[in-house]
Amino acid sequence: MQPEKIAKKIRENLLEQKDKLEKYLTILEAENGDIKVQDPDKLTFHIGIEKDIINDLSQLKVILEPLEAMYTTSPLKKDMTLSGLKATIDKLSKDVSEKSLVNRDNLQIVLENLKSNIKTVRSRTGYTNTTYATAGSRMLDING
Repeated sequence: MQPEKIAKKIRENLLEQKDKLEKYLTILEAENGDIKVQDPDKLTFHIGIEKDIINDLSQLKVILEPLEAMYTTSPLKKDMTLSGLKATIDKLSKDVSEKSLVNRDNLQIVLENLKSNIKTVRSRTGYTNTTYATAGSRMLDING
């Protein structure tokens, strides 16, 4: 394969990866809002989209690594725009990682609060439903 064609394919893959990372950041922002308002339905939806994006990114990486290896070993002139694009993607990846950690920490706090609230409710009610606990047993004649 010619280095120009490899560079073009790498550029296409890097641009696609950049778009996916930008979408991922948007999803993480939405997830953060869902965590704060404790909306489990929206959070579940965003997590599903997030899994799809992660899957797409890993597939792009499988394609990109061999292309980059072929390109770097070629003796011809190198395309300098690829390094700038790669740097942008590295920054986006770092931003995604940081945002993901923040979301995980926020979600952990919310989950701990919910667990605490559930324990409080259980301890106040004593694990029994008082309506049925005080009712005596009754027999019902079903023979007619």
